[in-house]
Amino acid sequence: MTSDRIALDTGLAPAGTSGGEPVTARRYTHPLLGTRPVVRLTGQAAAPGEDQVLAAAGFSAPDTGPPVAAGYRQEPGYPAWAGSW
Repeated sequence: MTSDRIALDTGLAPAGTSGGEPVTARRYTHPLLGTRPVVRLTGQAAAPGEDQVLAAAGFSAPDTGPPVAAGYRQEPGYPAWAGSW
């Protein structure tokens, strides 16, 4: 077993690790926070739900870059599932 695979099994692995879901850093801003951004590490499948939840709280659409890691896909749990509809 490779060290990247072990890392993936325990959480996050380097970007591009086979079997992993791309994880990106998503940067959100909010008028009440001034220049201080909120950055969330989010898997590809959960990203649309995260965007909707934060938009409902008044945050801007995220700035995203290339994947920073690979992780296991996690289905949203309650109450996060409500924001993904």
